[in-house]
Amino acid sequence: MTQDACPSGPYWLRRMLRPILHQGVTAVSCREEPRPGCDLLGRVSIFIHNRYMGVLHSDRMMQMPDKVSAETLRKNAQLSDLACLIRKDVFNQYRYRRNFAEDLDFGLRLIRDGHRLALLSGVHVIHSHTRPAIYHFKRAIVDVNALNEMLPGYVGGSCPERYTINRTMTAYCVIKLYVQAARKYRLVGGDRDEWDCFRQWTIREINSDLTAVRRMRPKERKKLIESDHVFSDADYHKVILEMLNILKGDFAVEATTVNEIAHYLVNILDDYFACAEEPFSASTVDEICILAEKLTGLFAGNLVGTYLALNKRKVSKLGQLAQRYAQGV
Repeated sequence: MTQDACPSGPYWLRRMLRPILHQGVTAVSCREEPRPGCDLLGRVSIFIHNRYMGVLHSDRMMQMPDKVSAETLRKNAQLSDLACLIRKDVFNQYRYRRNFAEDLDFGLRLIRDGHRLALLSGVHVIHSHTRPAIYHFKRAIVDVNALNEMLPGYVGGSCPERYTINRTMTAYCVIKLYVQAARKYRLVGGDRDEWDCFRQWTIREINSDLTAVRRMRPKERKKLIESDHVFSDADYHKVILEMLNILKGDFAVEATTVNEIAHYLVNILDDYFACAEEPFSASTVDEICILAEKLTGLFAGNLVGTYLALNKRKVSKLGQLAQRYAQGV
């Protein structure tokens, strides 16, 4: 167990041990739940991961899948160092061998050698962090490249330098306008109806902001990027300015990442609120504004990480930037 995680109750360890004793399982991990006070991105990220791994409502027994792909391997090998119970003889045989994503690498080697693993839903560990946009940017670069090393076919296609920066700049500008407008949004009352109203407003606002960015002159877009009165993370703002400087001029509006962030703000948040049953209030709008800035960092990190994974042998300014920011995560 990591030093900043907490068991969920006095019988936690006994319940973790049961699959090893009674179900022929070699290693066991459990579901993560956020601490009180965790930010919205932290809470939703945990929800997304638990749903992806299929442990929102039931335990899972995992083994080498019949149909092998990057996704099926990850879903059947993803142990978690947050809390993991492993037979001592097996751990001594395999050991950890990576500095990052060592738990997934460990699980992959186990299932390839015929071991069964368990991921528990009914048992959980309390753990979360509230991080700034720059952290999510850096972490995403490392995540993408680590997964691509371990899971064949995880990253595919092409991701040219200019295309990567165009998508990043467009999302940064559009979401900055969105946050400006969202901070002025006023609730009318009604809890779930209020969320539905805000959700529909978000769709209209992001479409309007994207149109506004398309119509801006190059100097206006540059001024919007350089302004620092909307977003709070100065370190991530520095990254954006570095990426803009690589282009040595204006960027072309590319809406793909904007649409991905809009999907998150509209659909993924809807799934999360329905599951978590959290009340929607003015403070939730404030949280969404903070979340939106962090999403620009997260999605940019995914893009830049993909670029780095596909162009490791190519010397480029964006590749050098990616390698520099991937350090120290």
